[in-house]
Amino acid sequence: MQAHDGPKQTGGTLIGAGLGALAGFQIGQGRGRLAAVAIGALAGAALGNEVGQSLDRADRLHISSATKSAHQAPIGKRIKWKTQIPAVSAASPPHVKVATNRPMRGAANFRTS
Repeated sequence: MQAHDGPKQTGGTLIGAGLGALAGFQIGQGRGRLAAVAIGALAGAALGNEVGQSLDRADRLHISSATKSAHQAPIGKRIKWKTQIPAVSAASPPHVKVATNRPMRGAANFRTS
């Protein structure tokens, strides 16, 4: 994993490792079961990491677009966006609302609702 992992990438890695290990346990037999669990966990972690990274990338693009729209929108207008999988990223707001009564300059100032 990299230093800038997002929540879905981290979650995908952990869930993938767990499901991969479970699959390896089901497939492996006898002395090979431990190796099957290890290989399954590694493969599942790699796959889950890639899926989560892709979902985090999509969220960042949506956030960027919403931020740009918020900078150009009239004060108080809601800018909506949805995550790819809302249940996985409950911390991500479904929309942002400009929270100032004056034109924005510099850094964004958002309020979630």
